[in-house]
Amino acid sequence: MGSVTVPAAFVSGLADTLVPPRMMVELHQRCGSRQKQLVQFASGTHNETWTSPGYYHSLATFLQDARVRHMATPTAPTLKPL
Repeated sequence: MGSVTVPAAFVSGLADTLVPPRMMVELHQRCGSRQKQLVQFASGTHNETWTSPGYYHSLATFLQDARVRHMATPTAPTLKPL
C-alpha cells in the first residue's frame, strides 16, 4: 500500500464482519497516496454498505475532488527531440 500514489477511497461498513473496519483503517493509514479518504458507514455490512445514506454522495465528492486536483496539477513540459 505504501507505493500507491493515485487517489484512493476506502469505504468501510462498520457492521462488516468479513472485512473488519480495523483492516480498512490500517489500509488507509498505510496507503502512500497524498489524496486518500476513509469513509465509514455505521450500518454498513459487507454486501449492503452501498445502500447506506450518503454512500453515492461521498464517492461522487471524492471523485470530483480528485478530478479538480488533477486538472490543477501542472504537467511537466514535454521534451521535443533535437
